[in-house]
Amino acid sequence: MSCIDFDWLHIALLLIVAVETWALITAIRIGWAVEKQVGWQYIADEAKRRAAP
Repeated sequence: MSCIDFDWLHIALLLIVAVETWALITAIRIGWAVEKQVGWQYIADEAKRRAAP
């Protein structure tokens, strides 16, 4: 019985690690996308400001 419990514990731990890893990767990707968007917006605003007389 304890062997089965141990296996379930292992499965639960692996699932937790997998979910945390996925969440971390997703957060990094979202942060990178937002940063890229903000950067492009800044470049566009700067170009408009320089083009204005």
